[in-house]
Amino acid sequence: MTAMKREMKLVLVTGASGFLGRAVTTELLSRGCAVRALVRSPQKAEPLSRLGAEIVVGDIRDSVISTAFLGVDTVIHCAAAIGPASLPHEVFHSVNVNGTRNLVEALKTSPHLERFVHISTVAVIGRIDPRNPAHEGSPCRPIDAYGETKLLAEKVVLDAVGTGFPAAIVRPMWIYGTESTVTTNLFRKIARRKLPMIGAARNTMQPVAIEDTVAGIMKCAVTVGIEGRIYNIAGAEILTINSICKTIADLMGTTLPKPRIPMWFAAAAATASEMLFPIVGMPPPLTHQKLEFFHICNSYSIERARGDLDWNPQISFQQGARNVAEKVKMDMQSSTGTSRQ
Repeated sequence: MTAMKREMKLVLVTGASGFLGRAVTTELLSRGCAVRALVRSPQKAEPLSRLGAEIVVGDIRDSVISTAFLGVDTVIHCAAAIGPASLPHEVFHSVNVNGTRNLVEALKTSPHLERFVHISTVAVIGRIDPRNPAHEGSPCRPIDAYGETKLLAEKVVLDAVGTGFPAAIVRPMWIYGTESTVTTNLFRKIARRKLPMIGAARNTMQPVAIEDTVAGIMKCAVTVGIEGRIYNIAGAEILTINSICKTIADLMGTTLPKPRIPMWFAAAAATASEMLFPIVGMPPPLTHQKLEFFHICNSYSIERARGDLDWNPQISFQQGARNVAEKVKMDMQSSTGTSRQ
């Protein structure tokens, strides 16, 4: 049965100048929606302003941003403190928990609000059984400050739902795309053979293209009757890190480094790095968090999003990675040409 849809008239996007927020805002504008973009940097928001978004400069922790909510019927809350891991825990808590609480409290009495889409993360789940993809009801045991504070933010939202607040929660997996610095840096490192391969890299990941992620968020914003529901948004393919890196290397016209570094050796080096480098006031070049890329499993069921939202990821990793590789190769060629002039 086809789910009923609601119409979005005036949408507030928090964190609108970030990778995800920018893509959400652009999609909303392309659909003809009126968009109010809450940003901290007006300079970063200039491209959105040129596209027709109304720009409001402020911080989700400030009470003065209440004017941003006037007349809004939909809020897509993308703003968050993501990292690095060295960021003080207080910053994660201040932005992710207190900032979300500030938004929810300010919007509780809004006569116009019909849907609040809270962008969370699969990081709230933490370690999973690699044999069984985690679902939305799986126990949550986050392993870092980001996951811990995003889980607390989910509780803020769900507690408000219990009082009639019209919210739903989206938990994306690793979102990749041509406009993501994290994505393009990974491609550049592999292209230059500067990403050391550590261990067997058989741990899993479900990368999801930015286009598919935005499509899922849009479905969550307009589907009627999903208040209080949580949705995993991840790619259709459960891939190993080894296969992901090999795909990128192939597309970038290179190979992965050999031999591989044993995990035990890398872990010992990370411990030494984390102990010694801060003593001389330098960030450690290798950390245990960076090693998680090569040994933490990430696999998630997306059946609830398929059933409730009629959402299905359309872009395979091979296809999405090819798009990123083409852009990164062009940028690398351009920068090489510029440096030679």
